[in-house]
Amino acid sequence: MIALVDTCVIIDVLQAREPFLEDSKRVLLASASASIDGRITAKSLTDIFYVMHGYYHQNEPCLKALQSLFEVLTVVDTTANACLQACFSQIGDYEDAVMDETARAIGADAIVTRNVRDYRKGRTPVITPHELVAQLGLDAQGMPAGHPK
Repeated sequence: MIALVDTCVIIDVLQAREPFLEDSKRVLLASASASIDGRITAKSLTDIFYVMHGYYHQNEPCLKALQSLFEVLTVVDTTANACLQACFSQIGDYEDAVMDETARAIGADAIVTRNVRDYRKGRTPVITPHELVAQLGLDAQGMPAGHPK
């Protein structure tokens, strides 16, 4: 499963936001263990840096967080065409429309987000971290049910 992971899921983990932390962490662990093919947009990285800098007020922990994301997720580019196509999207929020178009361009099976409502009119299926965990039966290490220990 190619899963484009939305910024909110990453921030849930980096800021230990409850009650979302556990499921979001399992999504990242599933990507790290190759149980899913987790991807993130390059633009999301800049957004994550910005949000985390407001949290830490220092560059170093923010950059370390980004470096960790490069180890866990594949970073994909958002193309000019995706930005253009987003202008014609039925999704009301342009940023979400760009994410939907990027997901389509990379052949994502789903966008993993807690923001399902804003993607209702999108063309890429969306799934919450909680739903992904349940669907794949991910354990605390992000491994699917029945995997050899």
